[in-house]
Amino acid sequence: MAKLEPMAEEGPIEDKPAPVVALAAPVPTAPQSAPAPAERAAAPAVAPVERATSSAIANWERLLVAQLERHKRYPPQAHGKVGEARLEFSMDRAGKVLASRIVRSSGNEALDQEALALLRRAAPLPPPPAGLPDDRLSFVVPIRYH
Repeated sequence: MAKLEPMAEEGPIEDKPAPVVALAAPVPTAPQSAPAPAERAAAPAVAPVERATSSAIANWERLLVAQLERHKRYPPQAHGKVGEARLEFSMDRAGKVLASRIVRSSGNEALDQEALALLRRAAPLPPPPAGLPDDRLSFVVPIRYH
């Protein structure tokens, strides 16, 4: 047990025994158990990701092709040549073109360069429907010149 010293007061200190203060011993307690299921904080509900419907995807693909067709031009330096370039490109969910390249040449450099220029002119592309799972979408499209 600990003794507490009395505080000094002004004036003479009498020889009284110091009061004894007993500190309460800690009361043993049972270990805390896990909160009952009802007491646990519920995890926030995660809304299920809606998958894009096939009609929404088909509609978006039509918009994408229409956008490319609106910006397609025949290059005068091709001098009447015909051909089909296969254009590969990737885009983000906002419709920004991230990368592009010709994966199969039309056989004419002017037509191939125009296919790449067409993609730059058409940007930004229509954004994909929300239910498509990828953040980066890649395509290979034929660009026909005749």
